[in-house]
Amino acid sequence: MKGINVEKGNNRALATLLSVTIIILSTSSPITAEEDQDDSTPPVPIFEIMGEINESPEPMTLDASLSYDPGSDSDDLRYIWSGTRGADNIVIEYQENESVAFMPIGLAGTYKIRLTVFDPSMNSASLEHEVRVIDVLPHIRGTFASQAISEGVSIEHPDTSGPWSINASASTDGGSEVADCEWYLDDSIWLEGCKHSILEWPAAGFDSRNVRLEVMDDDGSLSSMEFILVNEAQEDSNHVIFLVLGALLALGILSLAFRRRSNFDIPKWPSRVADEDHMLK
Repeated sequence: MKGINVEKGNNRALATLLSVTIIILSTSSPITAEEDQDDSTPPVPIFEIMGEINESPEPMTLDASLSYDPGSDSDDLRYIWSGTRGADNIVIEYQENESVAFMPIGLAGTYKIRLTVFDPSMNSASLEHEVRVIDVLPHIRGTFASQAISEGVSIEHPDTSGPWSINASASTDGGSEVADCEWYLDDSIWLEGCKHSILEWPAAGFDSRNVRLEVMDDDGSLSSMEFILVNEAQEDSNHVIFLVLGALLALGILSLAFRRRSNFDIPKWPSRVADEDHMLK
């Protein structure tokens, strides 16, 4: 009889424990549902860029630090960036747990940038912007036989003998190096490439020669510059001609002065001795 009572007591205790567990679970279920409802709120992605920007070797900074999660006070967001330029994908440098990214803008074109932000509950939202990268024409900088070149300048034959260096590799495209150079003599292709060494003066045997330098960037844009090479022999002959003309002019001036001096007559006064003799007679 006593054993039956103990068994009944154990059953009652077990029933009571189950009842308490069911009550706890039933009261906790609405809280869990409420939390799930709050976590379904997506984050708000925010980043701003200019509509147009010049191409540059420096990357464009993308800042999404103003993005936030309205369903939570946590700043634990993940940032996924992607971009395209026409049909080409752009590699954007970023870290998922950092809000700042860097996009290369070395080529002109229209770029589409997409930012997707995830919160800790894997809710996500995306934002897309478009920017036009403007092409910058190459800026020509170079030397010809150690003399700086510029539009229309005359380059004289150097005092030293060859070889001479011609170099336009310092030319830039929005700050970056140019893609290629072409040199023309009197409108005919002469050399390809930005840097060369020449042994003979191109204007030898000519009074002068016209040189055109064309510089191209990686977008295919082109800038050109023209200058003149002067032949050393022509310079020397001109110098001799000037000396001869100067000597002839000096001789002419001296001859004219001598003639004027020889034609000048000094007036003669009557002799007093002759007058006295006439009176004595």
